[in-house]
Amino acid sequence: MNQNYLMGIDLGSQNMKIVLVGYENNETKHKIISKNSYPISGISFGYINNKKDFSKSFNNALNTFYKKTPQASKAKEVFLSIDGDGLSSEYITIIQQLRNRTILSTDIENVQKQAEINLYKKHKKNIIHTETISYILDGFKHFDNPEGLKVKKLETNIFFLTYPENHLSNLEKSINNHDLPIEGYVAAPQAASEIAISTIDKKSGCLLVDYGAEKTTILLIEDNKPIHLQVFKNGSKDITKKIAIEKKISISDAEKIKKNKIKDSVAKKIIKSELNSIAKKINDTLKKWNREKMLPGGIILIGGGAKIDKIEDIFKSKLSLPIKKPFQNMSDEHTDYYTAYGSILFAKNNQDTGNNEILKNIKKIWKTTTKPILKIFKL
Repeated sequence: MNQNYLMGIDLGSQNMKIVLVGYENNETKHKIISKNSYPISGISFGYINNKKDFSKSFNNALNTFYKKTPQASKAKEVFLSIDGDGLSSEYITIIQQLRNRTILSTDIENVQKQAEINLYKKHKKNIIHTETISYILDGFKHFDNPEGLKVKKLETNIFFLTYPENHLSNLEKSINNHDLPIEGYVAAPQAASEIAISTIDKKSGCLLVDYGAEKTTILLIEDNKPIHLQVFKNGSKDITKKIAIEKKISISDAEKIKKNKIKDSVAKKIIKSELNSIAKKINDTLKKWNREKMLPGGIILIGGGAKIDKIEDIFKSKLSLPIKKPFQNMSDEHTDYYTAYGSILFAKNNQDTGNNEILKNIKKIWKTTTKPILKIFKL
């Protein structure tokens, strides 16, 4: 049976995870063909800080994966997740005075273009994802496409996920030599949420917390839409370092203590302090968004740090919210691949439903200096 192969790549600070998925001809059924994790260097906090080291390790990982999985060379589309403390969210509001006339499709298109221009002028960042959150028609909130309705004033609220222009450019240049058929970039939290969060929780309101090695990324979702993303420079490596310093042991020994059931009193104290600090930052963010203790869908914990002993108990105590394991209860061997796998599903599902306009021929866009904004996903 012929299959259409798609590849997802998750670039972490320590490892690069690759997943190859095969879709059957009818494009409705798929399965994971192969997955693997490889050491990566030259990248930290989502930024490439050593192009030579990064390119070499990236190339080694790809070559090894291709040798292990011959079907990988047949992948027609590759989706690469983006993460790092430069990843951020922002709202742009555009107001149009229509003087009691019918809303046209061009009005909605113009709003999108103007919002992108306003955002770029303000931050000089690349747009990874954009989504219209709501329309306000003559003072009344409206969630559906308002085309065809007659109003005096149209107010449109648009959500953006952005990434620093120079960092995305460096990434593109560093992987350009590998001739990958990159179809688009996906924000890592969105990719993970495609698998880790149920539709019910996305609708009622929930928070994805990705507790990684160098950082913690949170994504607030409500009414099936992202409404806020934030990155904290707190990761599980901070715990490892503090245990190593306090107990005067090696990093590798400290890592072993952290990963096992904690019995050591010094390690317990350090872990509790670090997790409380992260929980406080999360709670402060929820306060700003008037969501403190008000997320029926609870908190979904993922990432390598999510496996630390007692993390669920500490977060539940500090945040007064239900702490959940990821929705699709994948086996332990799959849990590290939420983002790589999810980047494929996020892109594919939205292509199929027509919600997203995936960027075609990304390399040409990168070489076109007249394009001020890189548009990847557009809802």
